[in-house]
Amino acid sequence: MLEVIAATARTLLAAEASRALLFQAGGSERWVESAAGAGAQTLPGTRLLAGEGLASLVLDSAQPLLLTRGSEHPRYLPPVDELPTGRPGFVCVPLARGAIHGALLVAGREPAFSSRDLELAVRFARHAALALDAAANRERSLDAFDHVCELLVSFLERLDLNYPQHSRATAALADALGPHFGLSETQQLQLHFGGLLHDIGKIRLDPALLRAEGTFSDEQRRSVQEHVVLGVQLLTPLTPWPETIEIIHAHHERWDGRGYPRGLAGDAIPLGARIVAVADAYDAITTSGRKAPNQALEILAGAAGQFDPHVVEVFAAVHRDRMARLRV
Repeated sequence: MLEVIAATARTLLAAEASRALLFQAGGSERWVESAAGAGAQTLPGTRLLAGEGLASLVLDSAQPLLLTRGSEHPRYLPPVDELPTGRPGFVCVPLARGAIHGALLVAGREPAFSSRDLELAVRFARHAALALDAAANRERSLDAFDHVCELLVSFLERLDLNYPQHSRATAALADALGPHFGLSETQQLQLHFGGLLHDIGKIRLDPALLRAEGTFSDEQRRSVQEHVVLGVQLLTPLTPWPETIEIIHAHHERWDGRGYPRGLAGDAIPLGARIVAVADAYDAITTSGRKAPNQALEILAGAAGQFDPHVVEVFAAVHRDRMARLRV
């Protein structure tokens, strides 16, 4: 994002060079945490003492700077404030919002920048800082969600002794399919957590059900099927993605409409849920069912009406390609 911000600022002001940087504070000093743009590759880790640097000055004062040359200012500090241009014109504006503390520097244009250019840079930097803060919040939120998921899955593994490592295996198998369906990075994350948490509602079932052996009675089967809705209820306040909730909600639907809990059919079932359904079944067949991989693929292919035939076909192709590479 810093690279995009620096490049966009340079284009907006028709300048020769630009740099966006973020600071990390520590008592009476600052150091550059990350930077992008002209000459930025050497900056991370650079320390600024109190009273040093134009980038630090605009951040402290919350006021932009418009100069003919940055080097003429007493607070100028190379290499932080130094941009590779011989032309006049220097603008430095704060990048500040929430947890974001940094500056945007633009230099090099004839005629030099005007007050209107400065106003444009300030407005752009406000929007850029807002976007950076939102991205940082999403990252923090995702980190927290990841820790919660690890806790929940570890707890489920202690309860569900019949399916050791099943949640993690399902997620890994689903991850391998995502790129073959053109999923974006965000969609891939949604799929991963859908696979990882597809059975998480089981932690709200009677533990005796999860340890039971043999065939379930009709009443026991209905109780176990409730894990889908229980998982949705548990995760809806926690997950950053409604799409992940939909994957969990629909991973026991069937291609022919005879699944549960809503009786969805065909393309009405979210693609992620169709992928997780195949990954879920494959791991169950090979782990708990103790079938060989090729036997499991045959069972999936022969389960008419249960799975999306195209997902099964892609899954089989990906698996066989992986096995062939392992044999090489």
